[in-house]
Amino acid sequence: MDNQARYHYTFFLDSVPPFSDKMDLIGMYNLLEELGNFHEELSVIHIAGTNGKGSCTIMLDSIYRANGYTCATYTSPYIDDYRECIHINGSMISVEAMNETTQEIQIAYERLQSKGKQLPTQYECLTVIAFYSMYKANVNLGIIETLMGGRDDATNVFKNIEAALITSISYDHTEFLGPSLMDITMHKAGIIQANCPVFINPNKIEVIEAICSYATTLKAPCYVSKDYLNTSSIDLVDYLPLPLNGTHQIDNFLGVLSIITYLNKRYPTLSKKNRIGLGRLHHPCRIETFKQNGHKITLDGSHNEDGLTALYQHLLADKTSSSAPIILVFGSLKGKNYQRGLSLLASLASEIILTTPKSPRALETNAYNSQDYTMISNLDECILHIQNRLKKRTTPLHFVICGSLYIAYPFRTALINH
Repeated sequence: MDNQARYHYTFFLDSVPPFSDKMDLIGMYNLLEELGNFHEELSVIHIAGTNGKGSCTIMLDSIYRANGYTCATYTSPYIDDYRECIHINGSMISVEAMNETTQEIQIAYERLQSKGKQLPTQYECLTVIAFYSMYKANVNLGIIETLMGGRDDATNVFKNIEAALITSISYDHTEFLGPSLMDITMHKAGIIQANCPVFINPNKIEVIEAICSYATTLKAPCYVSKDYLNTSSIDLVDYLPLPLNGTHQIDNFLGVLSIITYLNKRYPTLSKKNRIGLGRLHHPCRIETFKQNGHKITLDGSHNEDGLTALYQHLLADKTSSSAPIILVFGSLKGKNYQRGLSLLASLASEIILTTPKSPRALETNAYNSQDYTMISNLDECILHIQNRLKKRTTPLHFVICGSLYIAYPFRTALINH
């Protein structure tokens, strides 16, 4: 995309401060009110959790679209382009639609400035652009995942939602959400709205009890997805195997199937079309595997202990059918709880290469303090190094590239283009 085409939305969002000293959503609400609180007319499924939000979002989106509904998704993060966060009916929002919507949001933003009101942050402006794009597209359902947390997240502005889904909860973003699992849990539980149903994917018992207790105070029906499905006539086996790699995706699908079942009177679906929707979905860089020149490549954006452990379990099971030596390429962002996950993955690898994600929050390779790993600090050089090895018709190798979406996506782009 040339600079002229992407100029407007990029220029505006880049000009908005990414952070505010106000730890509230007043700026977000101010912008929505300036636009007539259009968001109150959207029908929304809201998803929070540490891992699995994106997978659940795309599963719901693909299934409902296969049943004839017009859907939109809002996910995070973006890697190269703000538009990556917004998909309308299965496609990334066009440059023209993004620019047009951004112009309207910018006008409202400037009105707030002139009135001296508290302004939204960059992420809040992007969120409003996403919601307004859904509104203008007249979607049947907006499927929205939080950036992190839930209670104070920019997406948490709906007083009435079709359903909430809370995926697995573990330690991540502790500098913002708090040091304990209960701190993190209560942030995630903040998306629950009065009288609106909430579904919980498999979690530690104390997490489930805390969420259900909070839901009770809001008179919100609360269901553990696995238990809810056991009381219905739906058979999970009818949908297996899932097209997404990793046994953890079954836990994610339990929540998805629970919501589809619960909402069936309002949004009817057919099992046959549900399976078609599942068959169509593709989630890049989530234990995504393909082959090149006889070699196997697995890309995964997992960045915390639970996500990396899920990748390890998948690779461990995969080794029973493949003897190809694993070449692990790893990089992380600062502040991530990656150590145990890296140790597990390293135990499967014959070679470990550390590199640096393309992000201002990247963890430099010298921070790993290990003499056992090969260091290729520059990501572009690391990609070129792997590309050169993939060209050689040697004994098949299995390249596992992981640790951050800011590594997996650049590798994916380079390898697929190559």
